[in-house]
Amino acid sequence: MKKSIFFIWLALLVLTACGPSDIEIQANVQASIAQTQAAMPTATQIPFSALNLESVLITNGDLPVGYEAAQFRSKLSDLSKASPAPDYFISQSISYNGNFGGIVDVLVYEDVKKVQSAYQIIGNNMPGDSTNIEIGDGGQVASTSLIMSTVSLSFIRCNAVVSVQFMGTTQKDDVISYAKRLDERLKPFVCR
Repeated sequence: MKKSIFFIWLALLVLTACGPSDIEIQANVQASIAQTQAAMPTATQIPFSALNLESVLITNGDLPVGYEAAQFRSKLSDLSKASPAPDYFISQSISYNGNFGGIVDVLVYEDVKKVQSAYQIIGNNMPGDSTNIEIGDGGQVASTSLIMSTVSLSFIRCNAVVSVQFMGTTQKDDVISYAKRLDERLKPFVCR
């Protein structure tokens, strides 16, 4: 009986001595986690120059009554055209009761300094006195009613500057509401 207890004890001692230590187990676990993470696919950011924001610019129900999305343009609006050349831009006309009713520009830059410069240039070109508004990373809105009432708005969101101009009988709140919805849709594309 004593011999069998001795051999059982000896076998247990040998088996436990051959197993890995707690430190070795922890190192193996960490190595496995690192290998798993390395094998996981990562999101590849596309360059700003390859963006396509047509489906994001204006969606159903975005615009005030009487306004409709019109054609995409191959050049920037008068408000935005003096800005530094963007890495990507999209510009879309808006019609109001069948006539020209405004425009939306989104300018995207790799260089954040150009974002600030474009925002200042657009702000200086906006007709009327502008007031700051809470939108994006900073925004401003202005309105005039000389010949036709016009509401102009611009804001920064990460690497983008957005310029919106509505002409006709629209209110600032309508333009701000549209711009806030656009801002939310732009975030995944222009923020890095």
